[in-house]
Amino acid sequence: MNSLSLLTRDKVFQILYGVKQEKTEAKIMPSQIGEKKKNKSYEHRQLHHKNIRTDAEGAEREIIKGAKETIKNFKPRMAIAAYHLPDDKKVIPELILSIRDDYKYKLVNKGEEKDLFFF
Repeated sequence: MNSLSLLTRDKVFQILYGVKQEKTEAKIMPSQIGEKKKNKSYEHRQLHHKNIRTDAEGAEREIIKGAKETIKNFKPRMAIAAYHLPDDKKVIPELILSIRDDYKYKLVNKGEEKDLFFF
């Protein structure tokens, strides 16, 4: 399993994800990161939840589902990898627009890699 952290206004979540054969798994759980010591750098990072960037080897959809409340409440700018699964370019925008329909987005090709930018 791989992991990344998602910061929200009140909490830090650790997202564990992995790809097993053709099935993608993701688990989102509260993290202990920064909860024991709320130092200035942690508090400063908490305020910056306006951007989400993910390239999670096919687990992007699960990460978006796990960040649903953050997307709904804060409308962060997002850069999402859209090349791991064949229908990512279609499904990821549909998923995000089902959460919040006021996003605009653009697909950017970087050779074989494609990213979707939401703003």
